[in-house]
Amino acid sequence: MYARHVLALLMAFVVAAVIGGCSAQSQTDSTGDGSPTSPPGSQTAEPTADADEPSRADASSEAASEEAAATEAGGAEEEDVDVPELLQFEATTLDGAAFDGSSLVGKPTVLWFWAPWCTTCIGQIPQVEALAAQYAGEANVVGVGGLDSDSAIEDFAADLDGLTSLVDDEGAIWQRFEIIEQSSFVILDADGQEVARSGYGDDVDLSSEVAGLLN
Repeated sequence: MYARHVLALLMAFVVAAVIGGCSAQSQTDSTGDGSPTSPPGSQTAEPTADADEPSRADASSEAASEEAAATEAGGAEEEDVDVPELLQFEATTLDGAAFDGSSLVGKPTVLWFWAPWCTTCIGQIPQVEALAAQYAGEANVVGVGGLDSDSAIEDFAADLDGLTSLVDDEGAIWQRFEIIEQSSFVILDADGQEVARSGYGDDVDLSSEVAGLLN
């Protein structure tokens, strides 16, 4: 009786050991390395590169190039103009607007120094107006009225057409250009350098002088 009881216990132990071994073997075979397997479809997908990344990079590069080109162009436009000392002055036009002498740089310029009571100056008005019309957009023709009150200068200049008229009742511009008589003309090249002048009684062909500077 005792022997049968011991034998039954031994058989139960053997059966349990066999079943446990089969279960462990089944798990090992399913993974190949002893690690547990994941259910089908549970794998996490690897992150993929954004298909739009290349186009975004190209757009960013193009924008940077355009910005650099705009900056370079802007820098070129902002370069200081070489203004001679002679043209570093400010004045007032017949209309009361501010006038900067540096604005004359870039084109040939004819400066006409006149006085309201000067009969010679009055006789030269048609000649100066014709000169301004002939070279409109190509050369500057500027009248500088002086040697009288601002009201007298303004009255005279009101009859002038086609040219810029400056009111120089204090004579500052006359002194800058060393004008000692009316009527006088000073001709400047496009760089603002004086190339010719004429005073009372001088015979200068203003049109030919300007044409020579434009050619």
